[in-house]
Amino acid sequence: MTRRVRLVVVAEDRQTEMFLRRVLYGLGFTGRDLTFRTAPKGMQAADRWVLQMHGAEAKKLRANAHAQPNTGMVTCIDADHHAVADRHAQLDAAMDAAREPEERMAWLVPKQNIETWLRVLGGAEADEVTDYKRRGHEPMPCDGEAAAFLKANPEQQALLPSLRMARGEVERVRP
Repeated sequence: MTRRVRLVVVAEDRQTEMFLRRVLYGLGFTGRDLTFRTAPKGMQAADRWVLQMHGAEAKKLRANAHAQPNTGMVTCIDADHHAVADRHAQLDAAMDAAREPEERMAWLVPKQNIETWLRVLGGAEADEVTDYKRRGHEPMPCDGEAAAFLKANPEQQALLPSLRMARGEVERVRP
């Protein structure tokens, strides 16, 4: 009998958490398989919190990899005005070493923010320069957007570059 894969998910905000929860459920994970670490509102810059939490969780994951091989992590941090590659470099630096190809770690980096992806996955036009964040609003349901994300082919040219990369990344944690 194989053991279930368990993931720690580090998210920048509640909207990102809702989206990731739906995506991971769509991949076959259950609530018992997932532990969410979501940046608290108003405490500090959310991206700085994500980088700190990412580093701490990655170090724990690596330290226990021999005893718990069916564990992994997903980190989602908005690129904001940074390049996606720069955010990946920051994630590497936060855990003191680049991730290895066989490590069950997925890094999702929406260019600008998660609302950009939600807009495209919902069928609307969007670009990776405009800020679509809905500041001060409650997170919106995103079941349809998560389903569209899971159906998307990473090679699909119509996808935004950061979304296409993320679709490939999520395969790293598939149970």
